Amino acid sequence: MSTKTPTNASTNKGPKKPTKSSRKRKKQNESGDEVATETEEVVKLYKSPRFNGYLTISLASIINYHSAEGSTDPIEVRLVPASDLQQAYAKTVSLVSAIITGVLVVIHIDRWFLRSFWIKFFGPSKRYFELGIILFLLLWWFLAVIIQTSFRGIAGDGKAQYNLYYSTWVCLLTTVGILERKMVDFDLPTIRSFVTSWPYRAPGWISIFFFSFFTMFWYVDLFANTFNQRDTLPDNLRLYWEDIPKSQYLWLLFISSFTLLPCAIFVFLEIVRESSEDVKGSLETIAEGFFLALLTCGWIPSVIIVTTPGGFASQLGNAYFWTWGTTICVLDTFLWFIHDSRGNVQRALMEKEKEYKQHQEKVLKESQQKHVEVVDPDITSASDEPLQSEFDDSSDEHVPKKTKGRIFFAESDAEDDDVERMPIEREDDGNGNIDSDSVEHERRLQEANRKAYFNSLDDILE
Repeated sequence: MSTKTPTNASTNKGPKKPTKSSRKRKKQNESGDEVATETEEVVKLYKSPRFNGYLTISLASIINYHSAEGSTDPIEVRLVPASDLQQAYAKTVSLVSAIITGVLVVIHIDRWFLRSFWIKFFGPSKRYFELGIILFLLLWWFLAVIIQTSFRGIAGDGKAQYNLYYSTWVCLLTTVGILERKMVDFDLPTIRSFVTSWPYRAPGWISIFFFSFFTMFWYVDLFANTFNQRDTLPDNLRLYWEDIPKSQYLWLLFISSFTLLPCAIFVFLEIVRESSEDVKGSLETIAEGFFLALLTCGWIPSVIIVTTPGGFASQLGNAYFWTWGTTICVLDTFLWFIHDSRGNVQRALMEKEKEYKQHQEKVLKESQQKHVEVVDPDITSASDEPLQSEFDDSSDEHVPKKTKGRIFFAESDAEDDDVERMPIEREDDGNGNIDSDSVEHERRLQEANRKAYFNSLDDILE
């Protein structure tokens, strides 16, 4: 008893004062929680969705630099050697990008030395320092694409500088993807979510407008350097574009500029529409289908003619890929329109079928009620008792009723028939056998009653 009393007393004195070991344990627990929090932040930084983008740009920049280094050596017959100025610019762009993204990759994988410091600049929340770097890389590679992949650039159309061309575009598109992921941290809509949030087929029209605009831009660049300044071209490029008729360029310029008009119109209609729940009018839907069919008929032969050997945009470059991109967007939007149109037709047919079934049930119900309630006072039995009529929905036959050796047949009301309604009275032989004349007469009356039934049903339907 004496040993238990101090223990109980000690437990009732309130919270126990921590000892050195327990305080140390508590301190370790607190520091452990903080370390766990920091580790969690570091893991998030290491697993950041932007880390893969930085790594991709770093590798693509190295490939771009290596390709620029060997761009002056004519390895292939089709390759057009780069000038010293073009080579210097390409090496500068790729080197600066490789250094910046390489440092960012090292920062994202650092989990020991400066982990708390890097989180302040590259954490998952709003970090304007990282946003500034992303915007710089976006502008940097956008200018590089315009300068290096245009016709006069180091990786222009037909110059066979494939590694330079692809790595430059990969860096730009990857930077756009990194910017979209960063916009999520700032609670801003991404480019993809902004485009897809538009109602109806507006996302398709926006995509067509974007692709057709840049397609026309690359057509103008290609024509200005292949037709107007043909004497300054290398021999292999000059010989190729000499045989291409000017009509191809005029047609491509017309179809690309014409495509911008309906795109702008239908996008503007969605902007001024009051809400996305407003249903498109039939005139607007017909006009949309007409323009989509017209653009489809225009772009399919265009891409077949100009991207095959001997075509205006057959050389690997911006004109080639953007022509295909515009055609794919037009076809995708046109198929989208067909799918929605078939869905609307199906819904309309289902509504019509539903209305027809409801009307059919209503007519049958009224017809049955009418035939049940109708009783002809002129038809009486031999005993002056009223004739009772019973109807069965599953059969049109009238069941004969036998009363004291006489057979009576119930009949329907034939309003549009001249058949005189009268009971059939036949003596049986006592064994329930009916005379053949009575049976034949019964059959004729059943046919007359059936005809009268359908005539009355037609009257109700009308």
